[in-house]
Amino acid sequence: MKKLTILLVVTLLLAMPATVLADTPGQQLCDPEQTQQHLQTMEELRQRVRDCYDENEWGDMQRMMQEVRNRYQDMEPIDPTRIICRSRLIKFDTPPVIKEGRTLFPIRALTESFGATVDWNEEDRTVTIEIDGQVIVLDLDEKEAIVDGEVIPLDTKPEIVYNRTVVPLRFILETMGFEVEYNPETGTIEIIE
Repeated sequence: MKKLTILLVVTLLLAMPATVLADTPGQQLCDPEQTQQHLQTMEELRQRVRDCYDENEWGDMQRMMQEVRNRYQDMEPIDPTRIICRSRLIKFDTPPVIKEGRTLFPIRALTESFGATVDWNEEDRTVTIEIDGQVIVLDLDEKEAIVDGEVIPLDTKPEIVYNRTVVPLRFILETMGFEVEYNPETGTIEIIE
């Protein structure tokens, strides 16, 4: 029902003339040509991500996405081409997922793309991320993180999917100093440095 409501709202917004959504009557919300260029840029970025996988790797990714759908009833895999960054390529070895409306991603693939180090402590079931002197510790059994010694509550706890630790995307990236934007028109999650 939630997906249907969101789809209906997006459909209604897309059907409205730009002047209805503008702040001032007669003002265009956005230039249709700029919108088209943005959509084309997003498609080019998604293709660039797809091109970093060889055919075997892409086939494995598609198989894993199907297995996640079958094995984890409370998770939906995300096509890796839906997570983009203009300044660098991010290559996943397992698919990111959505659980309870939150995007979770394989921590090592993403953080190492941004120059962070990641350490997994199997005994404590914790993952430690270090970047530019900042330390983020996540416990797989807790719905909180420790950032530079300060306890921060999380909306969802980290999980293990396909033998990989997946963590809340927005929390990790924003803590690391990046912006995260979701574009409903393209279905992409854009990471902005």
